[in-house]
Amino acid sequence: MADYLVDANHVTAFFNQEAKVVQRLASVPADTLFFLSKIIRGELEGGHRLTVNADPVKVAEFWTFVGQQFNSIDPTDDTSRYYGEIIGRLSQNHTRKAGTKVERWLTNIGVQTNDVWFVAEAWSHNLICLTSDKMEKIKAVVTNDVVFDNWR
Repeated sequence: MADYLVDANHVTAFFNQEAKVVQRLASVPADTLFFLSKIIRGELEGGHRLTVNADPVKVAEFWTFVGQQFNSIDPTDDTSRYYGEIIGRLSQNHTRKAGTKVERWLTNIGVQTNDVWFVAEAWSHNLICLTSDKMEKIKAVVTNDVVFDNWR
């Protein structure tokens, strides 16, 4: 069995002990590792900061849980190369008008920039993308290179 790179939706599901996730977690080998990317950590940090009435105690509990349950990705990784490959593959299927910024183009075709980074990071470390996000356009261009799973 392979290890997992966990998306924000599943980190939250782990923390909230969602029944389907807890049940699935019980079925994976005990030596399975779960990684949290710096991109997803940023999404989670941003979400907490954007929540007007966030309970600081609950936020602290969340980060303690994250620190205990998830491994960090090596900051010297080569994710950027895989990001570039995904962008290149997407452009083969969805032409980008000259002069259009990459982020705008991705938005126009229904792809989130952080999803590209998330998948690139999983690919660069040969990890399974654990997410409930659809990411259909990304999946279409990495179908033979990246495995996706959804426990929710």
